[in-house]
Amino acid sequence: MKTFVLSLLAVSISACSGVKFQTNMSPDINEHIQSAASADKVIEYSAEEIQRYRADSLGLLVSSFCQSDLNSPKPSRYSLKQDLKYQTQKAGGNGFVVMECIDNPYPGCNAFLECRALAYSVSYDG
Repeated sequence: MKTFVLSLLAVSISACSGVKFQTNMSPDINEHIQSAASADKVIEYSAEEIQRYRADSLGLLVSSFCQSDLNSPKPSRYSLKQDLKYQTQKAGGNGFVVMECIDNPYPGCNAFLECRALAYSVSYDG
């Protein structure tokens, strides 16, 4: 009996392995969610850390945010770094190094923050 129950459980679990779910979300939103999930795999490195790996530079990334209305949220380094992760993933990379973040005044903005980074394709194999 125990063998039968275990066999039935194994068949039930394996039967669901290829299941895909259909939603009524637009393809653009679905693609954005998939990209955002992939961007979570992008790692931020320091300039010193990136030197320890075989890493090919993919170019400069820039992310900025302007708080144009006092009722809107202030710019945050966290949200800009999330955008840099997304940009790195879209460029085909898996790592980035923030070079600088500037919060200088900008015309028309109550608060302004801009971060510049370099995107990398990092190889972890020896």
